[in-house]
Amino acid sequence: MKILLAEDNKCLAKTTAHHLNTAGGHEVIIALDGQIAIDLFKNSKDFDFVLSDLEMPKKGGLEVVGGIRKINPHVRIWLHSTDKELVRLYRLVQLLIGAERILNKDETLDALKEAGIC
Repeated sequence: MKILLAEDNKCLAKTTAHHLNTAGGHEVIIALDGQIAIDLFKNSKDFDFVLSDLEMPKKGGLEVVGGIRKINPHVRIWLHSTDKELVRLYRLVQLLIGAERILNKDETLDALKEAGIC
C-alpha cells in the first residue's frame, strides 16, 4: 500500500512512517505541511491511503481533505491530532468533512492495526 503521511512534526512523521513501513510493509511518503501533501497527491495519484494531522502550516487537515477529494473522491483519508477537544468537535461533522476517521494521535497506531493497515 502506498501511504501519504501529512505531519509537520518531523520526529512523529519519521516514527509513524517507520512503523507503517516495518509493521505493514507499506511505502510511506511524508509531507511536512498540508500544501505539500496536496501537491504530492496531485502529482502521484496512486496513493491508497492518506493520514493527515489536523493542524499544520500552510494548509491544515481539512484543507488537505478538500484538496485531495477534488482529485480522488474515493481514497481513504484519516485525520488525527493531539488536541482532543478538536478531535471531538470534528467527529461531530466527520461525514461532512469527508474523512473516514478522525482520531487522537495516541489512538492512531492501534486504529491502523485494527484496520489492517499495519
